[in-house]
Amino acid sequence: MHLFIQGTIFLSFSYAIQNMIEKVPSLKGGGAYWFTDLTTPDELHILSVLTSMAFAADEINIKARLAGSPKQQRVMIMNTIMAVLMMPLTMSFCKAHFCYLVPWTLFSVASRYANRLPAVRQFLNLPPIVPPRPVPATRVPAPEGPKPVPAVNSPLSAQSSSESSGRSVDPEKKRRTPRVITDRVRE
Repeated sequence: MHLFIQGTIFLSFSYAIQNMIEKVPSLKGGGAYWFTDLTTPDELHILSVLTSMAFAADEINIKARLAGSPKQQRVMIMNTIMAVLMMPLTMSFCKAHFCYLVPWTLFSVASRYANRLPAVRQFLNLPPIVPPRPVPATRVPAPEGPKPVPAVNSPLSAQSSSESSGRSVDPEKKRRTPRVITDRVRE
């Protein structure tokens, strides 16, 4: 649900900024420093690198917060991939998009970091962060491998079945296997 809401807000802002790039002429000269024309992509790629670095810093902050369930590890892997791909994905964005994207990412990093501080949590009357308990390692027994299957009427078959059950089994009462299956097992 959180991702759905955040994604919807991000897409809404992106469409609004794209609409402004097309219809607001003052964006051609309303920038600052090296990005004076907000309707063109950043030729120096400073803004896309800054966005990627802020996203990576946010990922490091998330890794410090999350422990070790498999679902959380998958989320961390996806966030790491997104941090690496953020640079090439945003290279073609207009500078006006970065005027939203960079502050949004930096604010996200700062707020997540601040919310982990005990003084901030106490001031906001939030409960203290309880470190997650480590997941106990369970030992899974290794498979023993296939066991040889003796022929149906062989003395070895009657002997192995009587040894496994602890009592003798009458061969006449034993269930018969069709000849086709027995031939396939022998092969």
